[in-house]
Amino acid sequence: MIACFAIPHLGLGVERARGEDARGTPLGLVLPDNVLAVVSTDAAPFGVHAGQSASGARVLCPELRVLPYDRESYEQAARPVWDLFATESSVVEPVSPEICYVELSGRTFRERAEYLVTASAALCGATVHAGLARTKFVAREAARQATAGTVVPVAIGYEAAFLTPIPVRHLPGLDKILSSRLDRLGIHTLGDLQQLSPHDLHRQFRGLSYRLHRLAMGEDGERVRARWPPRAIEEALAFEYEIIDTRQIHEALRRCADSISVRLVNAREYARFLSLSVSLADGNGLDQQEKQALPISSAELIHRVALRLFNRMAIIQPVSGVRLVASEIDAASGRQLALLDLNGSGVGLPHERQEALKGTLHYLGNRYGSQSVQLAKAYHQPRKISLWTDTLGRVIDKPLDVVTDKGGTPMAFYWNGHKQQVEQVLDRWREDDWSGNGTRSRRTVYLVQTAACPFSELIQSGESWKLGRRFD
Repeated sequence: MIACFAIPHLGLGVERARGEDARGTPLGLVLPDNVLAVVSTDAAPFGVHAGQSASGARVLCPELRVLPYDRESYEQAARPVWDLFATESSVVEPVSPEICYVELSGRTFRERAEYLVTASAALCGATVHAGLARTKFVAREAARQATAGTVVPVAIGYEAAFLTPIPVRHLPGLDKILSSRLDRLGIHTLGDLQQLSPHDLHRQFRGLSYRLHRLAMGEDGERVRARWPPRAIEEALAFEYEIIDTRQIHEALRRCADSISVRLVNAREYARFLSLSVSLADGNGLDQQEKQALPISSAELIHRVALRLFNRMAIIQPVSGVRLVASEIDAASGRQLALLDLNGSGVGLPHERQEALKGTLHYLGNRYGSQSVQLAKAYHQPRKISLWTDTLGRVIDKPLDVVTDKGGTPMAFYWNGHKQQVEQVLDRWREDDWSGNGTRSRRTVYLVQTAACPFSELIQSGESWKLGRRFD
């Protein structure tokens, strides 16, 4: 069985421990794309939830305090919890600081999951809940429904029944286009998706039909990968007597690099993180570490990094030993990413990279068959319109009367003689226009949702309002 452990407020606990928040103040953690990853329970009464834009959330809750999502710090806080999981299972896959999958076997898997929930909550000081199922997708959905400190199990064979009321927006990899299409077809839950015949699914979604059907039935086909504790390869050399000759130290580093390289090459793997420890004559030590831009496996590159780390150390006494450790080991070399790099990372000109990619695809097709490599766009529904403008949107740009609340936020507006009530303010932003004589005019744009139209832009300029665009 697969257990999905959720610690939704781990990052909030880290920020409160830093003194970044006062109790009772709504707090949100925002990702680099300005989307809220985590929000505190204080923000829930205002309608703020994860997945919203930070600007839209501030419209609903002006007192919301937003902090950047510090993944590195949150992962540091989650590592003791992952270590605890590793004592109960050899297959632990941390997906994020808040989500971790653990493979549990034996007859007492539920009791072990309940123990891990209690022990991990005491360890990290945050609420933990879990879901238990045969597949990762069902376990994740079960964890969503679990309350703090509880485990929700889904028996084998009951996955489809459990998923029946789950909204389709919980499907992994669901983009806005596919979500809008499902909504127009009246498919709002996974139960609705289960009722469609394979023929109708294929007619509507083509290449995506098989995956949608399997997910709706609780079959994701993904296994839990052993990602924790991270693998590492270590090589050390202890000298018979303390030395100060740097040439001998360089030779010791070369031997360590050769040994690590042999093990990586034989396993067809690559390392992305190298650390060097040097033991000194007085019993103390020095440490240096470096993360590589691309994974490496050759002895020459590993030795070069080891020398670079050694040269950063201020050594003023004899050395008694060295230890070189390669970690973050995986089978990915980074070469394919280099072929696809369009930002100029030293892999030639754009047309040269395009030709290199074509040559690689041609070679793979000749060696492994014409169907061995497929374009990713074959698995996605094509857009009917692919323009820089908004799909199915039309420009109105006409004045209208708007009813606002005390804070100036639109509550309703009159269009074509009919009053349209604003159900939700989705986003708000400000725009500046500069005229030829150097004067500036500022306007505020509200993206709102009404019963008649899902998206409308209301533009406020001074005391006047106008309807900018509408999106069907």
